[in-house]
Amino acid sequence: MDAGDPVYVDVFGSGRRPATVVYERRGAVRVRYDDGDEQTVSPNKVHPKRGAPRANALARASTYVSELVCVEKPETDRAPWYLAWIRKQKCEWCSVTTGVQASHHPREGGGSTAMKCSDFRTLPLCFGCHHRFTVRQQIGSMTPEQTRQWAEEHLTDRLSAYIRESR
Repeated sequence: MDAGDPVYVDVFGSGRRPATVVYERRGAVRVRYDDGDEQTVSPNKVHPKRGAPRANALARASTYVSELVCVEKPETDRAPWYLAWIRKQKCEWCSVTTGVQASHHPREGGGSTAMKCSDFRTLPLCFGCHHRFTVRQQIGSMTPEQTRQWAEEHLTDRLSAYIRESR
């Protein structure tokens, strides 16, 4: 909490009282109530007002604005028709035909947070195989590196099969 932040203070017997933080130090918070009274209270009795702007938030944010660099989000290939075709295939690992998902596989070192790779880098995997691949980065008894190599080979095979079928 910073000086000027709007808060509520738990007051014994009368619920919460609106106040403003004067300062906080050494495990105590000094608050000024709306009627002008001031009091030092324990931090566990002070609660920030929901939705209220913090007093120093704008000042803190403006110090970082000069350091921010806008980066345009890269476009990825989206192909819903290809994903629909992938979901109709059997699982690439265990050959199950029901519950098949389009599992995206980014390149080694590729992809970024909250960014899916191209829809053309998908394999048909059932829920179980998809989960194992995503969580452990491996399928069956293969090492993660062997699994990545296997996925790369099968990605090419799947895309080639789609091209053959669509002609």
